[in-house]
Amino acid sequence: MEIDLYSDWINLLRHELQQMGYPCPAATQAEDVAVRFFNVLNRTVTTRKYNVHRSAEFSCPQDHLGVVEKIEETLAGGLSVRPHQSRRLSDPDYDDDMLSDWGIHHLHLSTDLEGDGFVRRTGPLLYLTLSRFDAYLIDVREHGHWTSQDLLEIIHSNWPEITERYRLQGVKSVPSITNAEVKKLRGGHCNTVLMLKDGTVLAPIGGGMMTSGVSFLAVRAHDRHARYLKQQEQWIKNNAEMIRRGLGEQYDGPENWMLKLESIDERGALVMREAACGGQIELIPGERNG
Repeated sequence: MEIDLYSDWINLLRHELQQMGYPCPAATQAEDVAVRFFNVLNRTVTTRKYNVHRSAEFSCPQDHLGVVEKIEETLAGGLSVRPHQSRRLSDPDYDDDMLSDWGIHHLHLSTDLEGDGFVRRTGPLLYLTLSRFDAYLIDVREHGHWTSQDLLEIIHSNWPEITERYRLQGVKSVPSITNAEVKKLRGGHCNTVLMLKDGTVLAPIGGGMMTSGVSFLAVRAHDRHARYLKQQEQWIKNNAEMIRRGLGEQYDGPENWMLKLESIDERGALVMREAACGGQIELIPGERNG
């Protein structure tokens, strides 16, 4: 049997990046392809229907309130807010340090769509954080509040369920640092542990960054998928005859047969196709002996 699930997966991601409008030269290393893909994914506000929440501290200049309300409707309606995101979204290798550190996105408050598909840039920005089905509107602030620790305070006081999993249990205190020091540490790709006003000590709720500046979440996503595919490939090799029988009457090809990965769904199910006969096999974790 010929099988290389990891290489097949990287080729799928390469194609997906190109379909999304991000060039991915053939010379790009395999891991870099995956990290680039997950970096784009992490930075993009996923288009789905969100439950929208405003913090108790939320305020917005009157001349931008209509746009904020329109963005809320867009989020709740399952439409895309991509035009309001940073133009840097067009660069698949750009590292959004505020997002990597604190999990906070920012949106521009204009409705004037420009030629590149993004709205006109604005001074005031909408700062928000997301969970799978919820959009939490923190505040509207001027451009540049990338290291304002009071944004974390607002998240923590309004939605403690967001920060709960990032609390460092048993840690009583850490040295306090200024916003300027947070900026300097981020510039050196250093992750910071912060103590909030109520004494809670938090690890980076955005996952943090690697020493290269790349989002930790993007690197972890690659590593998890690579490990998973290696495990599944070994299982397939150990059960090759059973899988071959699964092709049934479809298979009358050569002894040296080849399985190619076509997709992985949210369950982790692998859809593969045998190259010679075109027969398809779906491998579902937990149901492999069925």
